[in-house]
Order: sequence, then C-alpha cells, then structure tokens
Amino acid sequence: MPRDYHFTYYFMYGTQVQNNRSIDRQFTSLRFEGQARLKGWRMEFSGPQGQPNLVEDAGAETAGLMWLVESGEWPRLDGVEAGYQAREGEVAFQGRRAPVRFYTARPCADKPAAEFVAALRKAYDVVMLPQAQIDKALGLAVK
Repeated sequence: MPRDYHFTYYFMYGTQVQNNRSIDRQFTSLRFEGQARLKGWRMEFSGPQGQPNLVEDAGAETAGLMWLVESGEWPRLDGVEAGYQAREGEVAFQGRRAPVRFYTARPCADKPAAEFVAALRKAYDVVMLPQAQIDKALGLAVK
C-alpha cells in the first residue's frame, strides 16, 4: 500500500545554518527550498551557551533557510534540535506567505564565544544571509 506523505516547511536559522551542508544527508526526505523571512520573531544570542535563539517581537522578522520536511522526519529533527521547543509561524517565501515550523529555547543569560560568532558569520556569508542580523542580535550598530 502506498505511503501517504505530508510535507511541512522547516525554518533554519543560527547554529543550524552552520550545519546546513550536512543536514540533508541525515534525513531521507529533507529538501532545501531557499531563503525566507520569519515574521514576528527576532534573533538574539539568548540560547544555551549564547547560541542564537528567537524571541517573539511583533514588528521583527528573521532571515533564514527554508527546508521541506516529510512529517515522519519531525521526531528525528526534534532530536537534532534537542533542548529547543518546536513552534509554528509564518514566513515570507518566494513572494507568498507560508506556514513553517521552527525551534526556540528558553532565553538565558549566556553570551556567545567570539570563535562561535566568527564561524556563524562565515556560515551566513556562504548562504548569503544578512550579516546585519548577527550584528543586531549582538547589540551592535547596524549599517
């Protein structure tokens, strides 16, 4: 009997952007779709060990990567995102709005290490996500 497939979008930001080249090899039905902007959420460095995290902010948006995921893969993705809570939201993607799933952590006071921020900047540069998003999350003046 054929399997009934159901797909959902996954919004990737922050630390997972550094892993984006290998994540599709960890799953049987995960496909990169492009860049997107998550509405109503702002990136800050308030996750465990100062990792990027999203906090609700009605006027904000966060740039990230959009992946299409088969629903049977969500338990495995939850494991990859261990310590983070699955959320649902809406992104601007290819000129339209689309529902999406993403992950957030309980905010904490940890600060990111300089080496981590440098690696994140490099990863954002490779996938052409805005460096200004990192600057803003660090509390730096955005040009």
